[in-house]
Amino acid sequence: MAENTQDDRRKIPIKKFLSDFRSPLEDRELMQRYGLSARSFVNLVTTLMKKNLITKKDLDKRKEIAVQRDLAKESQFLSSLYICPNCSHPSPIPFDRCPACGADSRAPQQEEDYPPITTSEGHAYIPPTEAFDEVEVEEISEETNDRQPNNGGKSSTISTVKSFFSRKGR
Repeated sequence: MAENTQDDRRKIPIKKFLSDFRSPLEDRELMQRYGLSARSFVNLVTTLMKKNLITKKDLDKRKEIAVQRDLAKESQFLSSLYICPNCSHPSPIPFDRCPACGADSRAPQQEEDYPPITTSEGHAYIPPTEAFDEVEVEEISEETNDRQPNNGGKSSTISTVKSFFSRKGR
């Protein structure tokens, strides 16, 4: 590799460069403006730091600006995505039928019908439904605190609650 001579080196106006370095310009824009390669840019910044013309505070501020710029770009990108109302699949292009789940994105989505839950004094009360009759319920025996299956592992919610309250009253 040939050695750099004074004639091969670019002259960079330091005051202007420092002003631009402390501005919101991106590194890419600075390199273009001053005709610098990535290596030359790093060497210039390193040299200016050694001469205390660029401080850690300058670098921290520049990093903060870059992070804010990246977050703004990410937010803009995410807000431009089209989201399937059925499976939440993101897509950069609009679609009538979701490429992931096949759902029609124009059809209104039906929410599942859940039984109403009421609360009182830190407890939740769920009304009995047919679905609860299929749930396996375990009871805690009073003597050993071991869990024992009730009625072969199957029980209705109402009988479990009744047996719980009848034991409490003893």
